[in-house]
Amino acid sequence: MKITINKIDIETKISGKTNKPYHLQKYIYETNEERRIGKIFIQSEKDAYPVGQYTLHPDSFKMNDFGNLEIGFLKLQQVKAA
Repeated sequence: MKITINKIDIETKISGKTNKPYHLQKYIYETNEERRIGKIFIQSEKDAYPVGQYTLHPDSFKMNDFGNLEIGFLKLQQVKAA
């Protein structure tokens, strides 16, 4: 999966449950020649991912209670330029 961050675009929202702020960073991902916009949770604005190309970090994957692989909280890994 190709993930692109072409600008740092962060939304800050307030949790209805805890009444505390949380941050979402927008990104673009491509699957089967289709481009979509997604959002990833970040701890604070200073933790934003810089502009660049990414893939899913191995820590994003987990085994569920039935032994199946699934994606948990997203974590990105920057792709090194060739």
